[in-house]
Amino acid sequence: MPGKSKNIKKKKNKMLKGIVGLRIKVEHIEAAFKLSQNQSKELRKKVIRALEETYDLYDSKEIAKEMKERL
Repeated sequence: MPGKSKNIKKKKNKMLKGIVGLRIKVEHIEAAFKLSQNQSKELRKKVIRALEETYDLYDSKEIAKEMKERL
């Protein structure tokens, strides 16, 4: 379908005209721990246990440790 290919190219070129680059200077970063603090203590303990039993590449055991410190 050659006509369909032309329409896609036209649409892409039209969208590209609307893309604008910008540069900003970050002067301050504020972080907050979001470790289920708004949940019950019992639920947080269950989450900690599940994280401690998990082996993955996302540092589940470290997250569990952080959560324990905030119980």
